[in-house]
This record gives sequence, C-alpha cells and structure tokens, in this order.
Amino acid sequence: MLLKTNQVIDIDTLNTYSYSEYMELIRSLAANEGSTGTQGETEIYYTKMNAQRMERVNKTWTVIPEVVALSEKYSPQVRILAIVESWCADAAPNTATIALLAEQLHIDMDIILRDENPEIMDMFLTNGTRSIPKFIFIDSETHLPLASWGPRQKPAADLVKTARENGVDGEVWKADLQKWYNQDKGVTLQKEIVELLFQIAEKKHVQLSKN
Repeated sequence: MLLKTNQVIDIDTLNTYSYSEYMELIRSLAANEGSTGTQGETEIYYTKMNAQRMERVNKTWTVIPEVVALSEKYSPQVRILAIVESWCADAAPNTATIALLAEQLHIDMDIILRDENPEIMDMFLTNGTRSIPKFIFIDSETHLPLASWGPRQKPAADLVKTARENGVDGEVWKADLQKWYNQDKGVTLQKEIVELLFQIAEKKHVQLSKN
C-alpha cells in the first residue's frame, strides 16, 4: 500500500544484510541449530525449513513477463528494505521472490531483522501487530518510505483468515499455506509488487503504460 509519512529512513545507517549475506546467515543458522531472535525449538526448526524453502526458490522460480516488461521501460528510483526473521515461514518464499524481482529491476534490497529494529518495525504495523515480512519501498533520494507490502499476498491472507475463522488447527493451515506458496511459485507476489510499483510511479508523476 502507498504510504503518507514524513519519517525519513536512511538505510545506510542501519545494520543490514544483502540478500546473499542473508542467505549465508540462514544457511549457517540452519547448519548450527540456531535462529535469529528467539532461540527456541520452534524457531530453530522453522529456520531449517526456511533455508530449504529459500534454496528451492533460488533454484527453480523465475520472474514473470510483467516484471521483465517493466524493467525495459522503467527504472524505479527506490530501495527496498525487508524486515524479516529467519524463523518466519512467510518471509522465506517472499524474501527470495522479491530478491529475484529486485535483481531484474535493478533495485537494491537491504534486509534487517525485526527484533533488532523495533523502532523501524513499529512504523509498519499490521492491525497493531509486528507481522512480518514487511517490504518497504523507500525513495532513493529523499529517503522517505513510499509504500509497503506484507506480510502476505491477498490469496494467502484470505486462506489464513478463513482458516482461523473456521477454527482450523494452526499446523493444518500452515501446511496448506506452504502448499499454496509452492503452487503459486511467486507469481501472485510479483504481480502485486508490479502493481505497487505502478502506483509509486503515479505518485511520483511518472507516466507509464501497462501494455
């Protein structure tokens, strides 16, 4: 969604990871029974799972034609700030997918950990909660946040909302959610981000055709 804020975020002052550095962190944590943030059994387990999920995305998922087309006519003057934790099941496929998209569009993506940056996280709450992942699109020149995305694609969010309303066991809907991610292969996320980038372009008075 588009944002209206005068709160500057200078990414260069934060302790960030590039995507390749974050992947190395995830691999190391998975191999050494660790996680970012809380070091509980659940967090360690999901960190291992997420390392596998991200490797799969890196090897098998690709950018969609809409992203390629956008890259040929528009160079977004933005940087992406991703707010994640290693144990977050939604962060794994979505961070890997946006990394693919950012590379195609020549956008720098920096990654920070939620629990190390509460003052940043609290600027982008979802219904009052610190839901992650969050991807913040920041103007490269003014350092003002222009838009945010997260924590889930609309179909994924609808799946979770319906499951919770119907009292579906958490482990069941979490498995269903991962099946959805695997079947979708990042297509919905990329379409949502392309639409968001068109909205950012309009906000910055850049004329673009979607054809």
